[in-house]
This record gives sequence, C-alpha cells and structure tokens, in this order.
Amino acid sequence: MRTACTIYIQLTGDKIPIRLLRSTCISLKEEELRKLTTAMECIRYGLNSGETLGYVGGKI
Repeated sequence: MRTACTIYIQLTGDKIPIRLLRSTCISLKEEELRKLTTAMECIRYGLNSGETLGYVGGKI
C-alpha cells in the first residue's frame, strides 16, 4: 500500500531517515484518527455539518 509519505519521497527524491519517516507517518495517522473521532462525536451529538467542519478543521 502506498502512503502519502512514500509518494512524497518518490515525487521529490528526498533522502529521509526511516526513523523520521515512520515518526511522521505515525503523527499523520494519529491526527487523522483524532479528526475521525471528533467527527463521530459531532454526529453523535447532532451537530450540523458547518459546526462539525469547524471542529475537525475543515472549511465552512
């Protein structure tokens, strides 16, 4: 499976230490999980789409 991190390296040709790459990918996944959790909580409490986008950092 190709992730955003591996695609970035393929496009830019950057030489990034694997430890840094793993750390970055894990951080991105953690952020994604926080946003998904927040979105599910907004749905749970009946917030409208504008409010939900405000909480997860989307554009209103």
